[in-house]
Amino acid sequence: MRRFLAPGIGPVTAGLAGEGPAFDVRVTTSRAQRFTQTVEYRPRATANRATGVCGSVSAVTGRHDAYRCTSGGTTYDPCFAIPGTRVVCPASVVKAVLLAYGGALPVPPEPGGTADPFLLTLEGGVQCTAVADDSVPGTRFACADGRVTRGSLDTSGPLWTVDGLTVVKAYA
Repeated sequence: MRRFLAPGIGPVTAGLAGEGPAFDVRVTTSRAQRFTQTVEYRPRATANRATGVCGSVSAVTGRHDAYRCTSGGTTYDPCFAIPGTRVVCPASVVKAVLLAYGGALPVPPEPGGTADPFLLTLEGGVQCTAVADDSVPGTRFACADGRVTRGSLDTSGPLWTVDGLTVVKAYA
């Protein structure tokens, strides 16, 4: 094949190319993140334990293994089913509560539902967890620094934002 193409390339390109490259391509080397990383949360057992009930499916994510559970006066949403009569309820990226429940779990939504992000890490490392609020459209996030987002998560670009804040990692 090369024997047939090589003789024809020279006459076509001869005299067209000057010295140096035909165009300039700028290459930027930066450690700045250019997109929001999405991560599927995988439940892990944890040292914090509680006993409670799981009365409904999650209000903040459509994952088929996510539930809304309560223990005492605390509501955990989402909590993810694991083998046995326990669920893991993430409180942050690295902390979770292992909740033992009585009875059966509610019927989950159909498999393949939308796995909306329920935990965000913002630029600078601040973590925000989804908060279910039926009076406000969209999902709000309560952040570790005390702020609560008012707007919806903007996923229209490669780098997501919420209330003008850059989201570097989203857990769904």
